[in-house]
Amino acid sequence: MGWDYAKLEAMGIVSAVVNVSCDYRRPTTFSDPVTICTSIAEFRGVTVKFAYRMTGPNGDEVCTGTSLHAFLNSEGRPVSIKRCYPELYDSFCLLASPSDPEDKRPPQKGD
Repeated sequence: MGWDYAKLEAMGIVSAVVNVSCDYRRPTTFSDPVTICTSIAEFRGVTVKFAYRMTGPNGDEVCTGTSLHAFLNSEGRPVSIKRCYPELYDSFCLLASPSDPEDKRPPQKGD
């Protein structure tokens, strides 16, 4: 998406982890090659929820998970990405999956 954590931190944004979940489906070993696909499951302007899907060498689903992050300033206060960083807000909106039909975000590709 072009916005790594170092860039966010340089802008004064901290991405604090609020919650993490993981559902294990199959075992793997340390030597197994795995693929992890990440997507934005939900974006609310002050928080973002990432979804993860890990597959093993045969394409079998190994686990799925999510992590919820809050955007904070250097003092630890919530930051409105839409108001303070509109370019970042637009990037998240383009990548996020709509979770609410009443969501007022810009239309997604394929909508």
